[in-house]
Order: sequence, then structure tokens, then C-alpha cells
Amino acid sequence: MYRAKLTQDVTERVKRDRYDVNGFAKEGFEPAAMWKGRIVGLPYYIGGHSSVLVYNKELFRTAGLREPPLRWGAPGWDAQTWLDALRRTTTRDSAGAVRTYGVNVTLMTFYAYYLSTLWKGAWLSDDLRTVTCDSPPMIEAFDYVAALCTQHRAAATGEQLKEAFGDASAEKAFLNGQLAMYATPGAQNIAAIPPAVRSRDLPLAYAPLPAFKTFGAPHYFLANGLVAGAKQPDAGWTYMKWAADTPNWSISRGQPPARSSLFDAWASSVYAGIEDRIRLDVLRESLRHPVKLDPLFHVPAQKRGTMTDLIQAGLERMWAGAPPAGVLRELKTQLQPLASAAVN
Repeated sequence: MYRAKLTQDVTERVKRDRYDVNGFAKEGFEPAAMWKGRIVGLPYYIGGHSSVLVYNKELFRTAGLREPPLRWGAPGWDAQTWLDALRRTTTRDSAGAVRTYGVNVTLMTFYAYYLSTLWKGAWLSDDLRTVTCDSPPMIEAFDYVAALCTQHRAAATGEQLKEAFGDASAEKAFLNGQLAMYATPGAQNIAAIPPAVRSRDLPLAYAPLPAFKTFGAPHYFLANGLVAGAKQPDAGWTYMKWAADTPNWSISRGQPPARSSLFDAWASSVYAGIEDRIRLDVLRESLRHPVKLDPLFHVPAQKRGTMTDLIQAGLERMWAGAPPAGVLRELKTQLQPLASAAVN
């Protein structure tokens, strides 16, 4: 992993200052701030991936659906109930033209780093040596998500959104009432939701992701570290602690802080006056339930980029109707030499 060579070990500084890292959720802290049991950074905010689903209350009511639960892992909010909600909120006019889709297909990174864990599978073994994308849990996971596009026609790719509504942007479709649920491509996209609720009075709120084989929020905790050979390591360490212990950067970005104890201070600036309408508790509790990142994320960046290019091409084939089991088996043969080279 690139952090092992570029970032200093700060474990002794943490011990010396008795710095409490327990305020960060373990599954978010470890991939962002640790390498081989040593601390190499401190998380300061969440970015890069969707933290929650956003839904349109009015489209749920029109479809005769109850609103999703507030609690992560709540019974009854699972793969089957989510599928039912997406099918019932996908509507067409009398001529067969799409009026609303249930949800959008989101970025490749969600399917490469998080979906596998939610179905208790993995693209890669924990030692980074063996590609496991053809395992039964992975085939089941991608059978499910591909069918949302191909069989149920309830999840839309960018191309399908453009064909239906003239624009490939999922965010625009959602804010225009053409998507019932919005799987944001990044935590930064959540920043567009509070202004839409406050200034446009849109009926939007947060929902947990369904529990598939397990549940959790697809967070990525961004961390600051000390660059190897830094000329001012003490000043850098002081800044790292400040950034991790204040909500300032998160407030400026509209994205949640990594430390859950800072959430309310951040939210009082970003969500003042709309906390209950938007069901802010869902986002607050998401910080306690980050999904474990797929081991694929820990492959050195250059090799990982080549691997994710292949995965992106495979996903596009699945969204177009290719059977996931066959695509995943082909991907295994393509990805395995790259994985083997990455750890040698």
C-alpha cells in the first residue's frame, strides 16, 4: 500500500499524547489510518462515497409505501423490501415512457469497495493475493443489482436517465422528482440535499441502505498523515490533531466529520431548522456503522486503477444484460495476474 512508503508511523505520538482514537468507528479508522497494525494518520472527514440513500417522500406516498426505517439494520428493510419499493416507484405513462425510476446506478467504486462486504463476499482475499469475485456471495450480489436494471428496469444508468429525461445526471433527475431514491456517487453530493429541502421545500429525506447479508454505510474516512521526510513533523502532528478534533473542514464542505462526537456541531451549521424533516438521525447513526472496505482497496494505487478499469467494463456489460456469473468468472482470469503482480 502506498501509505507504507509515503506516510510516517505516528503510533508513538498517539501513545505519547494519549490521543484517543476510539472516537472513530473501527471499520472507518483502520483502512484510512492504519497499516500493518501501525497508525499512519488521523481521519478528519468523510468523503468519496454515499453515506445514506436519499428518498422522495411524496413518490413513496404516491406508491402507497411506508417510509424507510430510521434505524440501520432494522428488520424488514432488506433486499426484498427495497426491490419492492423500487419497482413500485418506477412508473410509466400510458405510452410506456418512463416518468420515474426507483433509483440510479451509482459509481463503480461502490460496487468495487462496498457492495461485496454487504453481501459477505469480496473481490480479493485479505492477503491481496487471490481474486474471489466468482464466489457464490458475489454472484448472488451482482445477480441482484444487475436485475434491478435488466429485469425489473427499476434502476437507471446515466444513459437511461439521458434517454428518459434528456440528462444523464442522477442528481438532477432526483431533484426534479424523476428518481424516488438517490444513491449519491459521493458524500460530497449529499451537500446538495439540505439547500434543496430548505429553499425549494422539496420532500426529501435520508434512509439507511437496506440490510442485504449485513448492513452498513459505505463511508470512506479521509485521513491526514505525516509525509516521510517532513521538515516540520511536530507542526504537522499538531495540525493533524486539530483537523481531526474540530468540525471546521466538514462545515466548509458540507460533508460529515469522521469523529461521531463532532456530528452535532457540524449539523447545527449545515442542517439548522430541517433536522426532523430530513431525518438527520439516519446520517448521524451512519457514522457508527461504516462498511468494511473490500481488500481490493488496499492494492497499490497503480495496479488497483487497472483492476478497477476492468471491473468498470464488466459492470457495464452486466447493466446491459450479460449474465453476472459469466462476467465475474471472466474478470477473475483478467484480475488474478494483476493481483499477483501487485503483492510481489
